[in-house]
Amino acid sequence: MYNNDLARLLQQIEQNRHSVNQAFALADNQVARQFEQIQTNLTKTLAPVWSGVSQLVETANRIIRDAYPPNWPEGLRLDLEKLEQIAQVEGIPLFYVPRAEIVTALLDASDFEARLAIVDQYTDEIGQDCRDAMRAPVHEPLQDRTILANKAVEAFIAGHYESAQALAVVVCDSYLKTHVTGRYKEMREDLAINKSEEAAVWPTFRLLMPMATAVPFLAEWQPHKDAPAPSTFSRHATIHGASTDQLNRLHATLAIMLLTTMTRALDAGISRYGSINGT
Repeated sequence: MYNNDLARLLQQIEQNRHSVNQAFALADNQVARQFEQIQTNLTKTLAPVWSGVSQLVETANRIIRDAYPPNWPEGLRLDLEKLEQIAQVEGIPLFYVPRAEIVTALLDASDFEARLAIVDQYTDEIGQDCRDAMRAPVHEPLQDRTILANKAVEAFIAGHYESAQALAVVVCDSYLKTHVTGRYKEMREDLAINKSEEAAVWPTFRLLMPMATAVPFLAEWQPHKDAPAPSTFSRHATIHGASTDQLNRLHATLAIMLLTTMTRALDAGISRYGSINGT
């Protein structure tokens, strides 16, 4: 009985297969036409919206590109966390100097030691980059110290690394005393980019992050205490703990990079805001 019923069912399915296939094909065609019509209607409706979104995206990208420091490579992919790590934590300048190829190498390097090796490898090129960046005129409040800054760069290029570092540190210190309020501890806190409430793109890349590069430069160290002097480039160790461990070619390179960065960042800030009294 069961086998006979099953056989009849299979026979009926086979007899009606063509009609079933036609019904499914017709349904598929109707659904396809409906989806096509929906897509056409949506395209017409959303076209002005997508055009506006596209223009907004292009405008945003242009604003970001215009905010890039002039030394950054074309097509740089922004990684704010890495920029902050290199500049604010490690104290290696990326803004205004060095040239684009070295910026790329520094960003691609695996860690702090690898980046220091790159700086040490390209000291001659970096010296020339600082000289080139310092050629542009500056506003009156910076002019006198820029004379000293240029002398520091020229001393570096001439191979007088210790003299260049000492002079660069003095000028950087003077910049900070003039344009950033508070004692050194407060300066470090104020310069740190994560303490700033300024969210605009231009000041972040042209002023705030460049100035934040001075945070490690101000690393706390007091010579009358038993703590050893910092082995990294440092304002306090250069002035209060002078030694060949602190004053050397690598640290002199970082010093003129920071000096150039601060000069150009402060001048850019004066151009935009009229004055810089505290960042």
